[in-house]
Amino acid sequence: RCWIVFPDEPYPTPGEENKSDGDRGKTIQQRQNYVLRESIMLEGEGSFEWAPGVGGTNFEPIPAGVPFGLSKGVPVSRPYDLCLVFPKVPELFVPGKPVVWLAEKT
Repeated sequence: RCWIVFPDEPYPTPGEENKSDGDRGKTIQQRQNYVLRESIMLEGEGSFEWAPGVGGTNFEPIPAGVPFGLSKGVPVSRPYDLCLVFPKVPELFVPGKPVVWLAEKT
């Protein structure tokens, strides 16, 4: 398993860790944890395409059961809520390489 941890707020400015909230330039972060569940591999030229409006944003949330792409014309979805990690634009699709990694928020 691979864990990815991202903050949802900025870290405190160095030296401000012990200041009260009103005196800090930034707040202490809460963390968002993700587990990389799998990758979607490109089987061959034209074997995968993004669903309309999907695949343009890193960590784009996709609800369980909602198709995020088409593999050989068949809708691709997963039974869990996920985020798209490093989705490739079609110009960067390479057969045998991942098109995207799927991460689940923990």
